[in-house]
Amino acid sequence: MDRITQQAKKNLKWFYLPQDTSYGIAGKMAVDFQVTLSVTRLDLESLRMKRIGRLNSVADEHFRERLSEFFRRYPVDEWYALDSDELAKYKEQYPEVVPFPWQSPAEHNGPSE
Repeated sequence: MDRITQQAKKNLKWFYLPQDTSYGIAGKMAVDFQVTLSVTRLDLESLRMKRIGRLNSVADEHFRERLSEFFRRYPVDEWYALDSDELAKYKEQYPEVVPFPWQSPAEHNGPSE
């Protein structure tokens, strides 16, 4: 119970499927969004007649929202919050990084607006 109710909130890669023996989901099963594969629309259409089931309406709505949360990406430079010392260490691995003005060694007061 704890794993399904708590971990599903903390770890967005998991989506737990509701049990439904009529569709062959008798035990606990989950979708792992970090393991994905690309399927063309034509391939999906060819499989339409082989579908054995679908999520109930509550699970379907939750699945759509969880999927969008997991794959949502924001265009942000991940190093913006680093101070000058942390940035120096970061640049050892990513030398192409361009520092923000507040990350110069002379400024340790944080960003200004």
